Amino acid sequence: MRDLLRGNNKPDKRLPPRLFTTDRSPTGRLNIYSKPDILPFIQHVLMNTKELQYIKNSCFGKLFELPARQCHVSCKLIHAFLTRQLLCEDNNTLWTVFRSDPIRFGLQEFGTITWLPCGEFPTDYDTELEVQSNNIRDPDWVKLFGKEKIVTIADLSHKLETDARMLGWKKLQLALILIVDSVLIAHQQKTRPTLKYVKMVQSVDAFFQHPWGRESFLKTITCMKPPQECKDPIGELVCLLRQDSFRLKGFPLALQLLAFQAVPQLQTIIPAPVDTLSISQLEEPHLPLHSIINYVDILRVEAEQNLAVTSLIQIQSQTQPGWGVWTDVVADERVTYMENLIANHYPFKKHLWPGGDRSGPILIFVPHEEQPAPNRNALKPRKTLKKPSSSRKQRRINNYFPRTGSTRNSNDQVFQMLTKVSTQVSKLRKENKVLRQLIKRRKSRTHNKRSAFHSVICCSKKAHLSHRGCQTDPMVQTTDVPPNKTPPLHHLLNQGLEIFEPFSQEPSSLNNPRYYTSTRKDPQQQLKSITPETSPTKSSSFAEHADSVNAFAATATSKRTSAPILNFDQNQHMKILMYMLAGRHKEMLHREGLAFTTPHLVSEIQELWKRFKPLRRKDLFQWGKRLTELVLKAGEKWMEDVTTIYTPMIWADKHWVGLAINLYMGYVEIMDPQPSLNKDKKVSTFMEALLTAFPYLVKKVAKPQQTQFRGLEPFYWKRMKDIYINERLGDCGPLSIKFMEFHAHGDPAPHMSGITDIAVDDLRKQYAMDVYKTIVLPAYHAPTFP
Repeated sequence: MRDLLRGNNKPDKRLPPRLFTTDRSPTGRLNIYSKPDILPFIQHVLMNTKELQYIKNSCFGKLFELPARQCHVSCKLIHAFLTRQLLCEDNNTLWTVFRSDPIRFGLQEFGTITWLPCGEFPTDYDTELEVQSNNIRDPDWVKLFGKEKIVTIADLSHKLETDARMLGWKKLQLALILIVDSVLIAHQQKTRPTLKYVKMVQSVDAFFQHPWGRESFLKTITCMKPPQECKDPIGELVCLLRQDSFRLKGFPLALQLLAFQAVPQLQTIIPAPVDTLSISQLEEPHLPLHSIINYVDILRVEAEQNLAVTSLIQIQSQTQPGWGVWTDVVADERVTYMENLIANHYPFKKHLWPGGDRSGPILIFVPHEEQPAPNRNALKPRKTLKKPSSSRKQRRINNYFPRTGSTRNSNDQVFQMLTKVSTQVSKLRKENKVLRQLIKRRKSRTHNKRSAFHSVICCSKKAHLSHRGCQTDPMVQTTDVPPNKTPPLHHLLNQGLEIFEPFSQEPSSLNNPRYYTSTRKDPQQQLKSITPETSPTKSSSFAEHADSVNAFAATATSKRTSAPILNFDQNQHMKILMYMLAGRHKEMLHREGLAFTTPHLVSEIQELWKRFKPLRRKDLFQWGKRLTELVLKAGEKWMEDVTTIYTPMIWADKHWVGLAINLYMGYVEIMDPQPSLNKDKKVSTFMEALLTAFPYLVKKVAKPQQTQFRGLEPFYWKRMKDIYINERLGDCGPLSIKFMEFHAHGDPAPHMSGITDIAVDDLRKQYAMDVYKTIVLPAYHAPTFP
């Protein structure tokens, strides 16, 4: 104790070491299988029934009393607590450090938060999950699900919601299976009922007596601690947490709820109105919807001077035998030493914690200095030391700055990877040859072919054209729409969305019955006329939306002479969808510092690449303002108002992917619906122009203090894993759009990995209806002008 009081600023090796050294925790993503939204769903479908009351009177009742505002899973917050964990011998307890204070997450904390039974397991109970190969032969399975071998939680939810003739006992058993398999013991990406739990639920009273808290905690903590079945458990966990995504089973929401209880200040960064509603008080069949918690806000709370952290929350034990106790606890002298310091209210400091992986960059929160208030009573301005001018509060990752003295070799393994791939001339010639053949083939087709916009969005039955990659274009005879009538929805879904562009911007033409048409025009003319020039007099058509959506407004001109003219069938439908989604999520994008932009951003960089690549002094290259205007509204700044850019990109003129470009980290996440189509070497070729040119573009348009820590190193890319794979053809366009929409919202449930073929068919139709509602109908019903 005396050594600690001397203030020598050296780590105390008697304390447990950290997994990652102080301020070097990675910022990855999580793939969480648990779906807390099931709880309000069950309450909604079983409302005013004795089955619901029976559940609320059971051991699961307290789950419905959890604070709804805190139950929206924050992958950032959970990941932050996992990467700040301490290494201890006890595999059943997670110790983590927030700022400088340790926090314990064990079975007793889990039981206190959830109020689930955490007593001893029954004698000879096997905690491992059984293989479900013989489920259709089991009488209990057949009794509850029939002879269906593959049954998903989604199927059970649908039956529970729609089957009005279902008997009460079956409703109760299905609801209990939903709670256990999709909330507490979630262990599969595509959640399915577990045969062992199906057999247990046949006796409901015995089912409620099972120690579900202990079982749920065991599944949860196993994924959070170093794995025991490998040679280097600590190194393996470090690698897992540094990945793009990390899989969590069980009920990790409990760790988030512990964080809110141990650090009450974290509740202030929840991006939702403050209320005290519990899940049982919700009127909707889902948790309150709000945007994700910003990681920078977590760092801001961690940096507060008078932050209150409770290392050991108050335990509320139950009367069950063996509640919250493990019989195989391993004594750890370092944990005992730490617990003694906690009991003596010792003020922990950051430098005390030893060890940890040091390969990542140092991430700290840097508060901006405020300008001093002027002295109005002074006759003359006082001479003061010159200080840097204050700037607006930066969003997201712009508050992460490396400390001075850190070497580049230790910091660039994740955030400053170098991309050194040269483009071979022969491959470019081959790709250009294929491109010319595709263009020639398209020009030779007759006018009765429906547009690619319809074939990508609206059609659920797609022809198998393996030689075309993900682009399909089935031949369907279309019919014209009477020029004086609004095309019905079924016509758009079945006959194809063709062109919805005004012929003129003059007010007289807005009332012209030929203002919109379904007759095919030249693709280049379509691209020029799809967005009219804005005028003082607005209509409720494209022009009105073009003024209000930053991702689309920059392209709303017919004077596009320097931009490359992209093929209408392969580009225009993506442009329309990005424009529509930018308008739909306008407030969220502005709040989070994000931007949805059209494919023109990438295409123009590729066009300028021919002049940019051979330059020796690339920093002197003159970038046009129009590139930044494709992303920003008037008055906005790169890396100050926008930190992440979402844009679709087409590879080899046939395959769409979604890009999330993080300006601060120099990191491009590629959401590829069909990763087997192109190998990594091919992807590097596709991405070379963007990755090499983007640092120079950002350097040119952003403030110097915001780009100094990155330099002009090329951006690096990585394809996201654990996302839906498009095994059918023709879905990559809308899927890329949907992936970017999911990514911008923090990948909420059902997650990019939980998308199904049926959901893809639905989203294509939904996108078509959204375009019809937001673009077509306003255009046909434009207001009259005097």
